[in-house]
Amino acid sequence: MDLRHLRHFVVLAEALNFHRAATRLHLAQPSLSRSIRALEEEIGLPLFLRNQREVSLTAAGRVLLPEARQLLAQARRTEALLGDLQNGQAGTLRIGFLASTAIALLPGLLRGFRQHFSQVHLELREMSSDAQLQALRDDQIDIGFIRDIGILPDIHQHLLQREALMLVLPEDHPFAAESAIALHRLHHESLILLRREVAPASYDRILAQCHIHALKPHILMELADSNAVFSAVLAGLGLGFLFSAFAEIQRPGIVFRPLADVLGDSEVSLAWRGRQEDGNPAARTFVTMVQQRYALQAQP
Repeated sequence: MDLRHLRHFVVLAEALNFHRAATRLHLAQPSLSRSIRALEEEIGLPLFLRNQREVSLTAAGRVLLPEARQLLAQARRTEALLGDLQNGQAGTLRIGFLASTAIALLPGLLRGFRQHFSQVHLELREMSSDAQLQALRDDQIDIGFIRDIGILPDIHQHLLQREALMLVLPEDHPFAAESAIALHRLHHESLILLRREVAPASYDRILAQCHIHALKPHILMELADSNAVFSAVLAGLGLGFLFSAFAEIQRPGIVFRPLADVLGDSEVSLAWRGRQEDGNPAARTFVTMVQQRYALQAQP
C-alpha cells in the first residue's frame, strides 16, 4: 500500500472536499482524484461517496481512516529514527574501558554525551587494553579507552590524559610522612603489582626502572585489579603501584605518594577502528565530541 496514497486519503477524509484537499497537498485536483481511485482499486472497495454537492466517507473509508493515521504516524517515527541513526543520535554504542578511566574520565564524558544523545543505548565493558584492541578488531565494541598501546595501522587514537605511577601504602607506613619516595628505598619492601596483562607497558616500565636504579624488587604478588591491590596494601602485605587516577578515590587507611624517580607517564587514549566511516554512526558522534573536548591533546 503506497504511503503517498494513504496520505492523500487522510487529507481528503479530513477536508471532505477535493479542491481544499488538493490545495493542502499542493496537487492538481485531477492528480488527487487519480490517487484516490488507485487506492480504492488496490483495496477493492470505495472509500468515498461523491456527488455534485458533497464528499463523504463510506463504511470502508471510516474503518481505514484511523488505521491510515497510525500507519503514517509510524512511518514518520521510523523515518525520524533512521535519520537519528544516520546522524549518530540513536542506536547502540558499545564501549570498552579501563578501571582507572571509570573514576572520573569516563563518567564525565558519558554524562556530556547523554545530555545531547539520550536515545543512544550505552553498553559498557571493563577490559584490559589488549582485550579492547581485540574486541575492536572483532567488532565486539565500537569505542575503547586504552593505555600505552603505541601506534597501530588499523586503530585510530586520540590522547586524553597522562597518568603517573604512584606508590600505594598504608597510612601508618613510615613513607607516608614523606612527600616523594625514591625507588632505591624500596629495597627491603615487598611489592604488589598489577598483572602484566592488565597494563603491560607500565609493568615493564617499573621493572626497567628498578633495574636502572639497581633495585632488585621483591614482588610479593601480582593481582588482577586495583581493588585487590588496595586490599593487599591495607592488610599490610606490601606496597603497591597504581596510576595517579586512583588517587582521586578516598580510601580509609590508604595513601598515595609520588615516586621521586621519573618513571614516565602512562598515556590514556580513546581508540576506535581505522575504517571509522564504515562503523557505527553513534561511535562517530562520540569520537567527534571527545576530540572537541580534548582538542589540545590530540596526538601529532
